[in-house]
Amino acid sequence: MGHVKLQQIIFLLLFFIREDFGAPSSSQDAEGSGADPVLFVRDDFNDTKKYLVIDDMVLTKDLNKAGLINHAWPNAIVPYTFALTIIPQQKAMITSAIAELSTRTCLQFRPAKKDDAYWLLFQNDPMNQGCTSYVGWQNRKNQQVQLSTNCAKGNAIHEIIHAVGFYHEHTRNDRDEYIVVNYANVNPGQENNFRKENELDPPPETSVFDHPYNYDSIMHYGTNYFSKNGAKTVEPLNHPGASGKGDNIGQREYLSQGDVDMLNKKYDCPTLANVEDGLQSTKPPAPINANPVCNFSPQLPICSKGKVEA
Repeated sequence: MGHVKLQQIIFLLLFFIREDFGAPSSSQDAEGSGADPVLFVRDDFNDTKKYLVIDDMVLTKDLNKAGLINHAWPNAIVPYTFALTIIPQQKAMITSAIAELSTRTCLQFRPAKKDDAYWLLFQNDPMNQGCTSYVGWQNRKNQQVQLSTNCAKGNAIHEIIHAVGFYHEHTRNDRDEYIVVNYANVNPGQENNFRKENELDPPPETSVFDHPYNYDSIMHYGTNYFSKNGAKTVEPLNHPGASGKGDNIGQREYLSQGDVDMLNKKYDCPTLANVEDGLQSTKPPAPINANPVCNFSPQLPICSKGKVEA
């Protein structure tokens, strides 16, 4: 019992401590030493005056009021580092997700340096609460992207896309032309997860840039997300003007061409040739602990038919 209690104490210390160890990170840039490593950072997302948490998205209300909730990263450069809680398998998975985004967009991810004013911090929550990210550039050091050991590559791509300024596809202001949200089937108290962007208070600048509604998006909810009874909460209308197929909503297996187009338009990327399906990312690796149950949000673990969802 003494050993178990000691483990619990260490676990809690990992959860609450914010520590700067003063040594260069293993992630270094040729131009200088890396950002100082941290053990773990947790912002108080329960502070409702400061934050609005919608599923896996964290919105900073002050930035929302300023219309900067989905602000782009300056010059499309995204410095990043890894918290010491990230295990080698997670680091490899995140690196693979970053490589795919770097290859298919003009976003430039590089290891953070000590003199950077801001960067993403990839961390593993010791409480294993799931996948979470701020929406858009926060102009701060240690902007957290939280990935539990149950989060696979598709989840990492999903959260990074939040971090660079995008909401879920089903929250687009024009979504009612493409899907039906069955609020009668939604878990009580989780209706906010289905709010459109213009229903936020105040509404931010839109994160949609004149691209077709994308059923195939890695940012779209699946049909039974947050269902209280197993019935569909989201039903596609199979609109002919949308890209992808309605029966594919909720996929977390690849970055769709529509996602690539959306990112490239936001960041004024040069025109890139379409990537053939055969070159898109394949199914993500199995969860590190081989457990198909995936924690996706601070509020609720969700998994359906073995899919990795967020």
